[in-house]
Amino acid sequence: LQWADRVLLEFVEYVLDWAEDAPILLIGTARQELFTENPDWGGGKRDAATLSLPPLDSQETAELLMGLAGTSVMPASAQQVLLERSGGNPLYVTELMRLVAEQGAIDFTGDDAGLPLPDTVQAIITARLDLLESEHRALLQVASVIGKVFWAGALGFLGAGDPEGIRDAVRTLVARELIRPVRRSSMKGQEEYTFAHVLIRDVAYGQLTRAERARLHREVARWLEATSGERVQDVAELVAHHHLRALELEPTEDDQYLNQVYRLVMMAGDRATFFYTKAAELARNPRDKGRALLAYGQIAVGHIDEAARAMDEAVEAFREAGAPLHEADALASRAGLEWYRGDAEASDRYDELALAMVEGLEPSEIVARVIAGRAAHLQLRGRSEEGLEMADRAIAVAQQVGSTENYVRGLSARANALLQLGDPTAEEDIRETLRISLDRNDARAALVAYNNLATNVVIAGRLLEGKELIEEAIEYGHQRGYASSADWSRNTRCESLFPLGEWDETLAVGRQLFEADQARGGSQISAFASAWQAVVHFYRGSTLEARQLWVEVLELARRGKDAQVLFPALATGLLIWEANGEVAEARRMAEEFAEISVDNPVFLAQHLPTAAEPMVSMGMEDQVEQLVRIAKPNSEWMVAQIGGAQARVEEARGNHEAAVELYQRIVDVGIPLEQRFWTTLARIGLARCLAALGRDEEASLELDLARADAEYMGAVRLLDEIESVDDSGREALQGG
Repeated sequence: LQWADRVLLEFVEYVLDWAEDAPILLIGTARQELFTENPDWGGGKRDAATLSLPPLDSQETAELLMGLAGTSVMPASAQQVLLERSGGNPLYVTELMRLVAEQGAIDFTGDDAGLPLPDTVQAIITARLDLLESEHRALLQVASVIGKVFWAGALGFLGAGDPEGIRDAVRTLVARELIRPVRRSSMKGQEEYTFAHVLIRDVAYGQLTRAERARLHREVARWLEATSGERVQDVAELVAHHHLRALELEPTEDDQYLNQVYRLVMMAGDRATFFYTKAAELARNPRDKGRALLAYGQIAVGHIDEAARAMDEAVEAFREAGAPLHEADALASRAGLEWYRGDAEASDRYDELALAMVEGLEPSEIVARVIAGRAAHLQLRGRSEEGLEMADRAIAVAQQVGSTENYVRGLSARANALLQLGDPTAEEDIRETLRISLDRNDARAALVAYNNLATNVVIAGRLLEGKELIEEAIEYGHQRGYASSADWSRNTRCESLFPLGEWDETLAVGRQLFEADQARGGSQISAFASAWQAVVHFYRGSTLEARQLWVEVLELARRGKDAQVLFPALATGLLIWEANGEVAEARRMAEEFAEISVDNPVFLAQHLPTAAEPMVSMGMEDQVEQLVRIAKPNSEWMVAQIGGAQARVEEARGNHEAAVELYQRIVDVGIPLEQRFWTTLARIGLARCLAALGRDEEASLELDLARADAEYMGAVRLLDEIESVDDSGREALQGG
C-alpha cells in the first residue's frame, strides 16, 4: 500500500466503513513510508488492527537460507556472513539465492565465506540483471517503462526486438524468475506479463537515462492510443500517466504536444481527480485552465473545501478569458455545491448570478444546464410552482440544442415538482430519467434518478420496493466510485429501514453516514444521518441523547431551507421537545411547521403524522385539523396517514368511534406494506379508543400485537405507552 495514491487509500477505508456486516477479511501490506506520507491512515477504524512485522530472527533466516539453497548443511562462517548481510530481510535472502543459482558463486559445502556479497536487495537485483545477455536486459528495461504489467505487443512497438526474439527473451526472463506470465490478459489479443517483484522493475527502470525514459513513455502512450482505437477513453488514465511522466522527465514548450496531452488528461479526469489538477497545470490558456478546474471541482464534491476552491479558481479563470458562458457554468456548479453543503442563501446567490449571465444568450448546453440546476434547487426548497416553470424552460432549451444530459436534469426537476404538487403520475417521468441515464452510462445522473425514485416509492408506502431500488443504487454507485452519491442512497435506505422496524441497522447506517460525511467536510448528509440516529434513540427512551443530536439537525435544516430537511426537522423536533417538557419551544416549532406548510402541501402530508401527536398533546387540535385540510396526500398510504393525524384530533375530542375507524385504516393499509412502526402507533391509538368504548377484549388484542412489534424494534417509549394503556384498562375493569 505504500505505492497507493489517495484515491485507492480512500477506497480501502470506504470498504472498511461499509462492509462491516459482510464476512470479509481485508489484509494489506505496506512499508513504513505509507505512514510517513499518511500518518492518520487507517487510524480509529472499528475492527481494524495494524501489525508491525519484525525482521526474521537468526534461526528463521538460517532456515530460509538452507531451504532455498537446497541443503541442510552450511558452514558457520558462510551462514554468519549471510545472516549479517540480510538483516532479517527475506527478500534479500530470496534474491541472493537466485543470484547464487545463476552465477554459482558460493559453495555452501566448503568454507568459502570470503566472497564479496551485495549490501542491498537492489544491489543483488542489479547483479542479476548484469548477468543477462544485453538484448534480454534491454527488453527488461523497455518493459519497466510500460509498468509493473506489460504486453508483448508493446515491446515490439517500442523496438525491443522482432516477435521471435521477444518470445525467446521472455522465455528466458520467465525461467530466471524475473517476470511471470499473466494467465488472463487485461488487453484483448495481447500476451501479458508482470515483473516478479516491483523492485526488479525499479532497478531496470533506473538503468535507463532520463532521456530514454521520456522517449519510451511517449512511445508507450502512442502504442496505447493506437491499440485502443476508438476506445481510447478506456485507457485514457494510463495514456495520461505516460505523457505526464514524459513531461516530468523532459519538459517541453511545444504547444501542439501540450494541447494533445491536455486533451488526453482531461479525458482521464473522470476516472481520477488527480488528472484534472494536472490538466489545469498543462493548460495553455485561461479557458482551458478553467475547464480543468471546474471538472475537478465537480468530481471532487466529496471533498467540499477542495471542490469550492477549484470552482472559485475556475470562475476567475473564465473571467480572465472573457468567457461569460463558462463563468456562468462554474457559478451554477458552485450553487449546487452550496446546496449540498446546506447553505441556502449562498446557493441562491450563485444561482442568481449564473442565471443573470445566461439571460438573453443563444440557447446552448451550458444555458440548459444553468436553468436546470436552478429548477432543481427551487423544487428542493419546496418552491414547486417556480421549480416547475424553470424546469420547463430547461427542457425546452435542452431539446432545442439536443442536450440529453440536461433534458434529463430538467425532466427530473419537473417530475419532482409535480410530485410535490400532488401529481403521482410524475413517478413515470422519474423512471424515464433513470432509464435514459442507465442507457447513456451517466452514473451521476443515474444515481440521482435512483434516489428520487426510491424516495418517492418509500413515501408512497412501498417500503420493500424502495429498499430494493436503493440497494441497486448503492451497488451501482460502489461500482463506479461515486461515494457521496452512494451516501445519499444510504440515507434513502434509512427512509425504508426505520418504518420497517429495522432500527439496529438504521442506527449503524446513520453512524457510518455521519462519519463518512464529516471526513469529506460535512454536508446535509450529516443532518440526515444524525436525524435517523436521534429518532431511534428517542423511541428507545433516550430523549436527552435524541435532543442533543436534534439541535444540530435543526440548525442545519433552518440554514439550508431545504423542504425535504426542514419538514422532518421541525416535526420530529417538536415531538422531542414536547416529550422533554419544553412546551413553549415545541409550540414555536409547531407554528413554524404550520407556516411553511401552506406552500408545501405534499411535504406536509408526509410529516404531519409525526407532528400531530405532540401538537394534540399541547392542545393544538384546531391547528392540526387545519393542517389536515391543507395537506395533499398523493398515495393511498399517505391518505391513511393523514387520517391518522385526524384520528388523534377525534380521540382528543372524545369522538372515539370516528378515531377507531381512522386508526383501523392505517393498520389495514399498512400491514401489507410492512409498515411496522406506523401500524404499531396506530394499534396503540386504536386500543386507547376501543378501551374508552368499553371494547376491552379488542383493545387487549391490539395491545398484544403492538407489544410484539414494539419489542422487535426495541421501542421502549412505545412499550411504556402500551403498559400504560393496558394498566388503565385493567383499572377500568376492576372499577367496574
